[in-house]
Amino acid sequence: MAGSGLQPGEHVVGGNEIEVVATSLLTFLSNQLASEALSEFALLTGADKELKKLEKTLSTIQDVLEDAESRQVKDRALTS
Repeated sequence: MAGSGLQPGEHVVGGNEIEVVATSLLTFLSNQLASEALSEFALLTGADKELKKLEKTLSTIQDVLEDAESRQVKDRALTS
């Protein structure tokens, strides 16, 4: 890897790897927010409205990531 600035065994994280991690993280967070125990806790503490807003925000972020990924695939197909 001469001249690349990377050490042996290191690699540059690509866009697809970042998308996979981000999507997995958003899915995990959405599942956690939807859990019954957390929903009950939010209701008891009055945080249920904030929880719903956060769920909506995470869903929107996930939709944007999925759209960006499909556009990227489409762009690659057009330029290939």
